[in-house]
Amino acid sequence: MLALKVWPIVFAGALVLSGCSKPDEVRTIKSPEADLYLTVETNHGSGAISSDFTRLYAHLGEGDGAARELVLDGDDLAVSKVIWREHGDMIVCLSGGFTNTFHNEVAIGGPENHRTLHVSLAKGC
Repeated sequence: MLALKVWPIVFAGALVLSGCSKPDEVRTIKSPEADLYLTVETNHGSGAISSDFTRLYAHLGEGDGAARELVLDGDDLAVSKVIWREHGDMIVCLSGGFTNTFHNEVAIGGPENHRTLHVSLAKGC
């Protein structure tokens, strides 16, 4: 009987530890195209040994039907700005942090509304 009472607590703890929480801070970066934008989503660390963790996502479309793909993530990342060059080509400017995951080509969208983004990283631009 005790196991039935403890199970919801264990499950809730596993969800929190697995990263299912919402980010503490979200910043939107618009692109030259109306239906394409980026979000910088940061989860703030708590305590001396826990750093902030930031993810940069590309979004295509609006509302609940918008497609979302990871561009990069890492510890203490500081995305200072994004330079949009040609159609689907961008430079992500970082002013600090450590990159864990980086995709230099991001395919986003469905059969009717599809884009391929080409991403470069630059420091201190």
